[in-house]
Amino acid sequence: MQTYEPKKWRTDLIIFLDTDNPAYKNPHFFLNDLNCKLENKRKSPQDKPMCSLISYKTLATRNLPKIKKEFDYHFLLDKANIYSDEQVQLKEFYSLLNTNLLDYKYLDSILMAFKGYSYFKLAGYDYLIRSVMEDMVSN
Repeated sequence: MQTYEPKKWRTDLIIFLDTDNPAYKNPHFFLNDLNCKLENKRKSPQDKPMCSLISYKTLATRNLPKIKKEFDYHFLLDKANIYSDEQVQLKEFYSLLNTNLLDYKYLDSILMAFKGYSYFKLAGYDYLIRSVMEDMVSN
C-alpha cells in the first residue's frame, strides 16, 4: 500500500482467489505479509487503504456442462428476446455463452467484476483497474 495519497483518494488492493487452493491455507502465503484478508472490507470512505480478498472459483475449476460447439446464431436471434426479464427467454442466450465463451482465456477476469460488483457499489468505489496474474498461487 502506498504511504501517501490525496485526502479524497483511497487505493485498495482487491484480490479474487480460490480459497480452496492449498496455497491460500499455507501460513507463509505471501498475501499474509500484505495483511490481505477476506474480512477486510471498506465500510466508509475514511477507512485506510487495505487489501481485501474475495473468494472466486475460476471457470476451469467449476463443474460446467460441456456443450456441442455448433450453434445456429440466426436461431438464437429468432427465438430469444435477450431484452426480456424472463429467465426462460435467456436460456438459449446463456447456451451460446457457455458454448463459445468458456474457451475465452480472460473471461474469469471479467466475471470477477460482476462477482464483486455489490461490494464495489456498497464500498463507494469510483474506479476499477483490472489486472490479470495467472496462476499466481498454483503449486
